[in-house]
Amino acid sequence: MANEENKQKTILESISFDEAKAMVQNYRNTVGGGSGAGANEITTSVWFSLEHLKKIYVILETEKLLGKGTDGVRVYFAKYPNGENKDRNTVVLVSTFEEQVGKKTYHRDYFESIMKDGKGMLPENRGVLCPPEEGCDPTSDILK
Repeated sequence: MANEENKQKTILESISFDEAKAMVQNYRNTVGGGSGAGANEITTSVWFSLEHLKKIYVILETEKLLGKGTDGVRVYFAKYPNGENKDRNTVVLVSTFEEQVGKKTYHRDYFESIMKDGKGMLPENRGVLCPPEEGCDPTSDILK
């Protein structure tokens, strides 16, 4: 198991479980919800299905082939301003493209689709908030 974790760390530039757990706990303690009243109300994660992630990947690869220079995704931390999820934390995914300015490389956001059918990568935010959504894993070791 340790060898497999080290192999994945090398391939994905991952962090250890202990480091991830400490970071999640620090977040919960900083924004509330670590323990006591309201502990189960804070959004601790946002879940995206594999199918949704595949669609994002296909859009990004297609846009790259069409010449935008798509090079990644930026994750913005956000809070819903209104509605049933008002004030809950979430994430917004935005596609980026590479731009050289002198010797410096920037990863610039872009918000328009360059695909002819208009179905490109616009800002994404349709993950499942955990909690309150069903299907969350409140027993995850990372939350203990």
